[in-house]
Amino acid sequence: MRLKSKVWLLTTLIVGLIMTADVVVGRRALEQNIREELERDARDFRAILMATRRVYHKQFMASGLPINDRTVGFLPAHALSRISKDFPNWSHSGLYFNNVSDQPRNPANQADAYELGAMAWFRTHPRAESRLVEIHLPDGEDYYHFTTPIWIEKYCLGCHGARAAAPSSIAADYSAAYGYKLGDLRGVMSIKLPTGPLRDREFGEWRQRFATRAIGYVVLLLALGLLMNRYVIDRLARLQRSAERLAGGDYATRCVDDGRDELGTLAAAFNRMGEEIQQRSDALEESEERFRLASENMRDAFVLADGEHGRVLWWNKAAEVVFGYSREEMLGRRIQDVIVPERHRAAMSSGLQAFALTGEGAIVSKTSEVGALHRDGREFPIELSMSSLYLNGQWMAVGVARDITERKRIELEAQRFASIVQSSDVISRPYGAIWIAG
Repeated sequence: MRLKSKVWLLTTLIVGLIMTADVVVGRRALEQNIREELERDARDFRAILMATRRVYHKQFMASGLPINDRTVGFLPAHALSRISKDFPNWSHSGLYFNNVSDQPRNPANQADAYELGAMAWFRTHPRAESRLVEIHLPDGEDYYHFTTPIWIEKYCLGCHGARAAAPSSIAADYSAAYGYKLGDLRGVMSIKLPTGPLRDREFGEWRQRFATRAIGYVVLLLALGLLMNRYVIDRLARLQRSAERLAGGDYATRCVDDGRDELGTLAAAFNRMGEEIQQRSDALEESEERFRLASENMRDAFVLADGEHGRVLWWNKAAEVVFGYSREEMLGRRIQDVIVPERHRAAMSSGLQAFALTGEGAIVSKTSEVGALHRDGREFPIELSMSSLYLNGQWMAVGVARDITERKRIELEAQRFASIVQSSDVISRPYGAIWIAG
């Protein structure tokens, strides 16, 4: 995958993670806000109900009114269920409230399963002031159920203490809810707050805000991508193209980048490297040209071969004359396969293995007379001077050869002449004349 694609992918991933985090954190914060807002409303509403309940209970008890079926309805504890039923006529919030008990005297105040669970929880957590849990009713409605405990106070014992001490009408009409002591749990104030309307409103507003932020995220993505393209990707692409041209042999190429940041510094370093390579290339070309001119003007054959395999790397014009093979024919071929007599090839291959490791050998740094093969198939003598050269991490074999066929012929003639002189009588004559008598 190209860097440009990676940058766009990474930028998209980062922005996507930001948007995902925004959604997750936003929804959690929204749910927390909904919970806190509903709990705050429930506490305020509960305070009103409990204050009303206490004030009217005490007022009723102090009034001296008889307690019977006609008057007990004035008590908020008995009337709260009816007030809750009438509440929807004045509010469409869906709020439900009541003071409930597991031993109610008013059947309408019987605690349901959720409220019984709350009472059991308060009995095991007597110091808790309130409880808020989310419930899901069978009809599909979701509620936050807010409950606070209703503890038996002193004024409550007048009707809920011993049955014998209760008002006669209470003792006669009700058989339950007696025997409480101060501080006992009588029931709970139960307030059920529907979450649907508030959640719909809050999430609707949040979606509108998020849509605005999402547009900002997309703009951020495009801006980041374009900036990365302009200040990083495009400049790296120019540097890459320059590097490819440099690798292709165009040592005069330079990367145009006037930035003063890290990439600008890198481009400047690249240009300095290009200048050094060009200088070295020019020097190498000049050195190679001197080498070529020198080797081409040599009267002796000049051969350069790699020390590991014996492949020919250079073959001058004199070598073409001496051995009969052109440069094009010999470059890349192994010397031992072409100009070395067959009887010596195995020994030379073995010697090359040692030479490749150390640059040393039996005929290295020496001048030797050896036999060589000409292209026409004849074997002829050459005088060979061998030396080693360590280049680019490997040993090279450098050979300078001279055809000594004529010299060997003259030497042979001289030897024959010497043998004749030694086996004959030599008669000196005046004026330096030599005779040879057989």
